[in-house]
Amino acid sequence: MFFFDFDFKNNNVPSFDKMMIPTILALQELGGKAKIKALDSKVVEIMNLPREIAEIPHNNDSNRSEVSYRLAWARTYLKKYGLIENTTRGTWSFTDSFNGNIGDINPESIIKAVREEKATDRYILSNIESARAFENLVYGVIKERTRSQKKRYSFSDSDNLNSGFDIKLPDGIDNIEGLTYGIIKYANPKNQDIEYLIANALQKSDELGTNYTVLLIINFQLSDTQKKNILENVKHSLRNNLVIWDNIDLLEKTNPESHYTKYILSPKRALIEDTLTINQSQKDKDKNKSNHIEHVRQAYKNNDLVLFLGAGVSIDSGIPLWSDLVKKLLIQMIIKRSGNKELTSEEIDMLSELAYNNKEDSPLTQMRYIRSAFEDNEYYRLVHDVLYSKPLSKNNKVLDAIIKIAAPQYSNAGLKSIITYNFDDLIEQKFKEKEFEYNSIYQEENMVAIDKLNIYHVHGYLPSNWSKEESAINLIFSEEDYHRVYRDSFSWSNLTQINALRDNTCLFIGCSLTDPNLRRLLDVSTRNKESARHYAILRKNIVGTADAEHKSLLKIYQSIDDNIREAYFQELGINIIWVNSFEEIPDIILKLKN
Repeated sequence: MFFFDFDFKNNNVPSFDKMMIPTILALQELGGKAKIKALDSKVVEIMNLPREIAEIPHNNDSNRSEVSYRLAWARTYLKKYGLIENTTRGTWSFTDSFNGNIGDINPESIIKAVREEKATDRYILSNIESARAFENLVYGVIKERTRSQKKRYSFSDSDNLNSGFDIKLPDGIDNIEGLTYGIIKYANPKNQDIEYLIANALQKSDELGTNYTVLLIINFQLSDTQKKNILENVKHSLRNNLVIWDNIDLLEKTNPESHYTKYILSPKRALIEDTLTINQSQKDKDKNKSNHIEHVRQAYKNNDLVLFLGAGVSIDSGIPLWSDLVKKLLIQMIIKRSGNKELTSEEIDMLSELAYNNKEDSPLTQMRYIRSAFEDNEYYRLVHDVLYSKPLSKNNKVLDAIIKIAAPQYSNAGLKSIITYNFDDLIEQKFKEKEFEYNSIYQEENMVAIDKLNIYHVHGYLPSNWSKEESAINLIFSEEDYHRVYRDSFSWSNLTQINALRDNTCLFIGCSLTDPNLRRLLDVSTRNKESARHYAILRKNIVGTADAEHKSLLKIYQSIDDNIREAYFQELGINIIWVNSFEEIPDIILKLKN
């Protein structure tokens, strides 16, 4: 979306592709190595450009000519193509790929090759990645221009969550004077009304008072007429001045030889490099974590929060984890195949060890055969018995914290609903103890309640008081079950999750996020989103060794592992709230209500 097509405004100056071969000629004449100023002068000489053309200022910038600007883009493309390089700042030279034959150089082929790579990036970028690349580009341009103008700048952080702004410029920027607040807006104008989109972006712009300018930076192009109409329409409702930079304005302010142009030419690679090299301080990590928790708290406050609960929520109560449940069912199937003979404790231990050490098949594959070994009622009874095989413990701090924030509120604050992947009725039991109103939904026929908290069991429901005389319960447990749900995009289970992911802020607790169907639903629901709006509490993968010699290497590995996981989930629309241990989770949940 934000990829520019280099439609320069001043057509009196030769285009940058016409400057590529003169740049190579100039570098040859200067001995294969030259400073930018000398190189630019030699190109102007070779091209025999008149003084009045060579001195046309770029974008009314008295410090840079339009020729110099376009020469910079010519060098950037030649560098991207692999013919020249700048190993030291401001000095250019040939690479080993240049064979000295200028006749082999075709500017059209160079542009095509570079833009094809860029186009490939464009198609493999998610919407969230595109928005992040555009945002990084804007930050790079703002940082460079304010520094060169000796002006101050700061970018939004957790200390300024609700301002509605991304950038603060106390001294202005370029020809904008005085206090200025910037808004970065990434969107697809084909799918939205442009004026509505911009009005929505400016919604909070008056909340900090008056006497400042609003700078709106967008990733698509506006005609002069569109800009005029928008400025005319908003001036009655906006108490402050408005300046709009569209993508062409931003391109004109871009320094082609700055590091941030990587977000234009190779955005995917640039984002991957960022992921692998970012090294946040603990202070910044703590700040991000607080930021995420505050966003979730705001969603809770606005009755916009949906909880997604996984097996990790039930484990402290004695409910087995999903993989453990499969292993126990596998043992029961083996017992049945042995003629239901009573096994000794030694034989049970042996089978348990074999089941737990079996790495040949996934639990899903095992469940396919376990499911087929039993009749429906027998199967449900067996799952029920294994699920509730031990007396349930009441000491579950995570579940207690969830119940506290699920308590009915006397304002509009609170949970919108709960979506759980668990078969058990632990939440319902807790609600009964507290005498809270709730409504369990586990099949399409169940009605949604408007005066109670709805609890959706999207993988089926097998309560502790279930009896085989009741109607069969449709559990999503085996490989066949997952395939069936995956194929049926309009199943109530999928639609329930998609609606929540599309319309609300969601918090995942006790979920591993490895379910392929969930990842597909996340991908579908975030396809047109510009930023990750959901959250998940996950424990870090802590790597370590007693060998102090490799401590620094492990630290690098830990950082890369954290960054890759975080970037991956962000692409799916999820921000991670990292914890070092599961004991931290109840306190995080309780903060939502404070």
